[in-house]
Amino acid sequence: MPIRAVIFDVGTVLVHEEPVERLLERWHVRGGVPLDELAEAVATLDPVATATGEVSERQLAGALAARFDLDEHQVAGWMADFWDWYCGTSNDMVRDYARALRPRYRVALLSNSMDGARREESVRLRFEDDFDPIVYSHEVGMAKPDPRVFEHTLSLLGCAPREVVFVDDRIENVEAAQALGIRSLRHIDSVSTMSALDRLLDRF
Repeated sequence: MPIRAVIFDVGTVLVHEEPVERLLERWHVRGGVPLDELAEAVATLDPVATATGEVSERQLAGALAARFDLDEHQVAGWMADFWDWYCGTSNDMVRDYARALRPRYRVALLSNSMDGARREESVRLRFEDDFDPIVYSHEVGMAKPDPRVFEHTLSLLGCAPREVVFVDDRIENVEAAQALGIRSLRHIDSVSTMSALDRLLDRF
């Protein structure tokens, strides 16, 4: 069965991420709050609730404001730091590769995301120029490795599992996609990912 589409993850694959310590350092400089207190606050966030849309951007901002006694102007600055960290910087090597796959292949994006990600990534990264469909977990209420989010993405593509390649840096997501019959690659570095895709796409 020929491959018709490639689905890319965002974090680490299409963007270069910074460790969360970089965000905490920015908040420490901005507000003078001790780093251990900031780390404790971030640790209380439920990643599943965030990724499935149960925690909104407004709720996150409100929690920061309440915990660190921030006024409206201050919390806006903290959230600006958060989105700068969250969005990272474009991995142009993989992004250019993905762009070159079109129009021979459909090129999609599947991201474990949070409320506000579409707006912020559109401004900074313009994913909509190169990827269709774009599936954000918080918008559909399902997050990787839940098989339902892969099935949802396949339905948007109109493809069977064996017609799709999926690229992600997290092994649990790769294994979940493989269990559905999707050809899946774990991203380790950009050169290896592109070489593996070349071999796989040439084969089918």
